[in-house]
Amino acid sequence: MTGSPRNGNHAFAEGVPSYRLTPKMAEISDREYPTDVYDTLSSLDTIRILRLYPSTSFQDPLEFDFLYKERSLLLTDPQGQSYDAVSYAWGEPTFTNSIRYRGRDTVVKITAHVDTMMRYLRKKYTSRHLWIDAICLNQNDNEEKSMQVQLMDEIYSQARKVRIWFGDEDTPEVFGFLRTLALRERQLSSISPDAVTKTLRLFGADSIHPVEMILCNAWFKRRWVLQEAILNPITILHCGRYKMDWRWFISGLKVLLSVIDGLYLSAAAREALAISNSLQNNSGDLLQNLWDFHENECSDPRDRILALQGLSSSRNDGLPSGYSSYSLEWNHLYRIFAEVQIGKQRTAELLFGHVNAFGSLWLLNGSWPSWVPNWSTNRKYHCDASVWKKHHVKAELTDGMPLPGLKIHAERVAVVTRTAKPLPVRSSRRELLRYLRDCLHTNERLAKKSSRGLQFTGREQRQLKLVLHSIDLLRMFCAGLFRFTGKISNCARLISDTISIGDSWLDDSIMAILILAAWLHVIGSDGAFLQSEKTRTGEDISFASLGALSRLVVRYVLCRRRGWNSRLGTADPELQSEQTRMDQEVRRRHDKYTHCCHEITTVFLPEIEKLLREGTIIRAEYEGVLQKHSTRWIGPAGAQDNDVIVRPCEPEPGWPYDSVAFVLRPDFSVVDTSSVQTSGIIGTNDKDCSRGAFWLVGCAVGVLWPEPHKSSVTKEFIVR
Repeated sequence: MTGSPRNGNHAFAEGVPSYRLTPKMAEISDREYPTDVYDTLSSLDTIRILRLYPSTSFQDPLEFDFLYKERSLLLTDPQGQSYDAVSYAWGEPTFTNSIRYRGRDTVVKITAHVDTMMRYLRKKYTSRHLWIDAICLNQNDNEEKSMQVQLMDEIYSQARKVRIWFGDEDTPEVFGFLRTLALRERQLSSISPDAVTKTLRLFGADSIHPVEMILCNAWFKRRWVLQEAILNPITILHCGRYKMDWRWFISGLKVLLSVIDGLYLSAAAREALAISNSLQNNSGDLLQNLWDFHENECSDPRDRILALQGLSSSRNDGLPSGYSSYSLEWNHLYRIFAEVQIGKQRTAELLFGHVNAFGSLWLLNGSWPSWVPNWSTNRKYHCDASVWKKHHVKAELTDGMPLPGLKIHAERVAVVTRTAKPLPVRSSRRELLRYLRDCLHTNERLAKKSSRGLQFTGREQRQLKLVLHSIDLLRMFCAGLFRFTGKISNCARLISDTISIGDSWLDDSIMAILILAAWLHVIGSDGAFLQSEKTRTGEDISFASLGALSRLVVRYVLCRRRGWNSRLGTADPELQSEQTRMDQEVRRRHDKYTHCCHEITTVFLPEIEKLLREGTIIRAEYEGVLQKHSTRWIGPAGAQDNDVIVRPCEPEPGWPYDSVAFVLRPDFSVVDTSSVQTSGIIGTNDKDCSRGAFWLVGCAVGVLWPEPHKSSVTKEFIVR
């Protein structure tokens, strides 16, 4: 993207379709169209069709003229003067070539890429009727462009065929290879990476490189071409002299995607495969397509939405009638589209998913709404947006009474008291581990109730605090990975708010102990129960250390199960029985511990690092029935002290203490000063917490203690 989204100035480059612009092309302003080439369109239903005259020589000059046709009459035209619509990427924005308008003494400048494309598409003996946006649209008439852009889906769907141009490189072996893959997949229902390699060799290629070159074509990076590929049932892909049915091409790519882990493909090629798969599985949902095709480029930020409308199954899915226009500023267009989604009860997807992944307009301009996503950029998180579809957020738009914005019904759960320092941009694995270790070793006191009557020594209480903080941190990361990336870690399945004991120890209970020990071991905790000689030398943890950890957790959980005020002696039969059984199970499953360490080191830590690159660890306080609690959250990097954490929806079944919440910042320009406490914290008083207005900073995921809140009254928060 260019810098234009930040200042709101989006002048169209003369003679270049705005929806085709690359960043370089946005600065072109010296291309002029002859005034005598374009006659005014007689109606909204009229389009220009380029008639490309034939030639028996590839090198002969290109000649054309225009046919003006009503789209409603083209399908029944007795002269068969329909047209083929062309889909292509612009290439270098240098207009060094020209095409002559026959019958008028004038030429139109075109790029070398378009010149080559038209020479390959030109017939030898009969004219060919084409619709090519760069030539068929009057680029000097913004009103015409606005109207025609709204009809792009109809122009391509009503064409006789759609021809996709990938370039002039002949790739017969790739086309044959993909056809064969698609055919074999239909016959065998599955195919292996080895079979893919063998099939490729049948066509004279020793590696996947020719296919990779096709996948790295600039066409896959553009935005407007997406709808052009699927709107017409007859779509042909051209590479030089060779062509292939688009359906066979996509089917072959689908087979490649199924074995992608066994192939050596570049990131760009893998991205192209993902785009082709999303096209094939197009849901017809514009909000979902904004998520799926976020990396497809266009220069004008308005086209981030407008270019995808043709993929929608319904015109009511996108912008209201009359708003698909270049007369609106791009930020206004985004707000209108966001309002449509809120009206369709898709607030959770919009705020939890899109605002959190794309960022908000407020981050670009402090006067723009914080609840509208900044779709002009690529999203930060790579996950399935359907994660948020099961949530419901009650919200409605306000027209200015009492304040303009979005009214969210939510429960205040905590107030931010501290945010962690950002993870260094270039941090080593050792620095990451030190960062996580510092998150564990805080000066927080263990909750008083957890040691009341439990007969834990001071050393055991310190160890227990480390265990509880470890579980809290583990669950926070597991919940964050699930909510932000859609990945469910084995740790998430096995670590609960505290490790609980049922009537008997189950496999999950044993594995939870092992994962907890592996976590403490990997991040280098200095807990006394892990300070065996083997641990210090980097070797495997000892049976004795695992046993000590398990016995401590057994005592803690049994005491909680019996009640906080009950006493538990070391000679208690139930305690001795449970500890003996745990020791036996831990010893028997000790080999699982190595696997836990390996998974945490190779899978879990890299994913955590990605989370911390985009967000931060937040410490917040909330009031329970008996006392205040401190808890940690993964939240937006811009969170600050005194930001308010509110929960707008009920926890999802199966994640009873996993809270998905919003981080709101009081707007001091309009906030009611009576809600400001002497400590400077906004919203700590339940009676006053929803006064004034707030900015939406982002989404946070955290873990709350199972104790009920002091107040769970839902209030209304005005988000500007």
